[in-house]
Amino acid sequence: MAAIIDYIPRVTLSNFKELIRQQSETKETLFIRFTLKDIHYTVVMSAEKQELIFFWEHQGKRNQKEIKLQAEPSNLGNGTVWYFLCPYTGHKCRKLFLDGKTIASRYAFSHIYSIQKESKSGRFFYGFGRLEYPARKYGKQFYRGKTTPYGHKVWMYHKKLGKYNRQLDEYILPRSRGRKPLVSNDEI
Repeated sequence: MAAIIDYIPRVTLSNFKELIRQQSETKETLFIRFTLKDIHYTVVMSAEKQELIFFWEHQGKRNQKEIKLQAEPSNLGNGTVWYFLCPYTGHKCRKLFLDGKTIASRYAFSHIYSIQKESKSGRFFYGFGRLEYPARKYGKQFYRGKTTPYGHKVWMYHKKLGKYNRQLDEYILPRSRGRKPLVSNDEI
């Protein structure tokens, strides 16, 4: 059975960017602590081995997992890009999922996102839940004849609303494709 990973806590390399930068400048061992879903994690950076060591306690059991790091030159030509190497699959990734028992990339789980289980019409209605009017008490849509960032949000809202109305007409209220009615409403 596939696991839905929408709500599994995750960490990204951007969470450890400062730790990696500081560790490259010093010989001391540095660490960072964080909490996800009432589980306290401690991460120690090893610059020589290029790895992060995660320590945590889950259900009374102390756990430790070593995650290798891989540095590659940036495709933009300046700097390096860091990746996690999944301890189970060896895939390069930028996110690790933490469920208390293990730390792994999404490739290690039989995973799907909840939106992938939705039908086409279900995905259509999913967009309505995220459609909220960006109302502000003192927001200006225009300033000196130019659109403000707030005005752009309002414009995007109306654009999406128009798109949803067109789709509703197409999917929910289909046009009659059969015979024309024998008696029109005007004749009655």
